[in-house]
Amino acid sequence: MRFWNRFWLIVLSLLLAALGAGLIWMVFYADIFLSWAQYILDNRMYSWFVLAVGAVFIILAVAIISGSFAKREPRLATVEGCVNGQVNISFPAIESMVHKAASEIIGIKELKPEIKRLNSGVAIYLHVVVFPDLNIPELVNALQETVKTQLESMSGLKVAEVKVFVANVANEQNAANKA
Repeated sequence: MRFWNRFWLIVLSLLLAALGAGLIWMVFYADIFLSWAQYILDNRMYSWFVLAVGAVFIILAVAIISGSFAKREPRLATVEGCVNGQVNISFPAIESMVHKAASEIIGIKELKPEIKRLNSGVAIYLHVVVFPDLNIPELVNALQETVKTQLESMSGLKVAEVKVFVANVANEQNAANKA
């Protein structure tokens, strides 16, 4: 769900909770509620306020409903140049191929890939945790080259870029346990 849909869903939920609390309050204090409701109906300024609040409820509901039917971008990449038809590969399948390729590089403790579709191919963004005492630029270059080469050969996809973000360096104790 997009950010604004979530935001409006939260606002609508809070308004519904307030309405529910008001209805419960009305049961216990019906005489106060009825006199208050009569005052609102008799006073034009408050009637407009109630009308505006009702309109906000309707607008929020329509916005949330329309957002739930919005077309989502498919999480697929298309292989170019297929002779016999179109081939689509899902992002989870690409992530699995990236993990397989990265497993050949010694020095990577954790890897979290993110795939984006570009006009020029796919972009691979890797968040990695590396073991200590390694030359990080050499490690990253080897990782980028291996991922790009193997992904292109396994899938036929054009890899536009492989960007690596070294999120952390594993501490000595964890590195010794993994070795």
